[in-house]
Amino acid sequence: MVQRYDIGTLRKPVRLDNGWMRVDGHLTRVGVFEYLNNDGTIRREYRPAEEVFKADSLESFALVPLTNDHPPEALNATNTKAFAVGNVGESIRRDTDHVRATLIITDAAAAKAAESGKTALSCGYSCDLDETPGTINGERYDAIQRNIRGNHVALVDSARAGPTAKIRMDATGAAMIHPPDHKPAPAPQEQHMSLIKMRLDGLDVEVTENAKQVIERTLAESAKRTDALAVDLATARADASKQSARADGLDAELKKATARADAAESPAKVAAAVKARVALETVAAKVLGHEFKSDGTDAELKIAIVEKLDGAKLDGAKAQNAIYLDARFDGAVSRLDGGGIADANRKLNTPPAPGERDDGADPVEKARLAFEAGVRNAWKPKVVA
Repeated sequence: MVQRYDIGTLRKPVRLDNGWMRVDGHLTRVGVFEYLNNDGTIRREYRPAEEVFKADSLESFALVPLTNDHPPEALNATNTKAFAVGNVGESIRRDTDHVRATLIITDAAAAKAAESGKTALSCGYSCDLDETPGTINGERYDAIQRNIRGNHVALVDSARAGPTAKIRMDATGAAMIHPPDHKPAPAPQEQHMSLIKMRLDGLDVEVTENAKQVIERTLAESAKRTDALAVDLATARADASKQSARADGLDAELKKATARADAAESPAKVAAAVKARVALETVAAKVLGHEFKSDGTDAELKIAIVEKLDGAKLDGAKAQNAIYLDARFDGAVSRLDGGGIADANRKLNTPPAPGERDDGADPVEKARLAFEAGVRNAWKPKVVA
């Protein structure tokens, strides 16, 4: 459902004794009417006789308000009082190809405007649009108006329906008095809009020259904005690539530095690890006997030694704690030989302190010999003085 305003001219009316004006008028007619779209293009709509003169269409204009110019919104029970300056009569009928009615103007300002030459009528109404284009009497149209329903009729300055849609002052008993210098207002001239073709999204469409210029300008501005966004995106991607390359370079340098540090420390670490493993396997061989397997990890060997010496299984969760496991291991081995093996193990893995007596022998060799002596004598009972 759409709202339409169709305009017809009216002659200068005659005021009644009480100041009102009662006149006959042509409200509208059949034919092809032009309407302006929001984009500046022209839309042509056909009002066929079977729709304009349909009984319910004519009846819908009976007693509708008369306004001075069109109101900014469709009239209803809440706003009519603010805009009404009279009303259309109850009898709405066909007059050749026009719609005829009696109108009464009850507002002084509107009556004065009509006397001053505001002699056009415009219908405000709603309708359904049948989007079926066609041609009638050589005139092209884009759609057909159907189910026309009146809302109001307005006094306006120019006529869409042409000079024949007007207040009729030649009925029996009506009189029209003009001042000596009165000249009838010239009938408005119909403007023909020439259309040109342009291609949009692969389709040929017909538009006015002004509309074509607006569309082309809008498309050009849109293309400029798109190009600017593309440049910004390319710049951002280039900056991101530079930052990523810089990060990769720093990461490579960090890995190199870490590798160099590891290489510098690796000989000492390897020597210490070998010494600790030799000591652990020596204890494991003594304690576990034929159960000893040299392919076990340090933790596995320590757990096996502790469980063998204590005669009980270790708590699995606690055994996962390296500090706890080392403490249990050192305690078990210490109890095994009265500290001999543990002391030898300590000496094997601890370099001599500054000032400690040094008989010239290699400290690692001395620790190893002490450790082996402790293992050989571990079976002997400890003598208490």
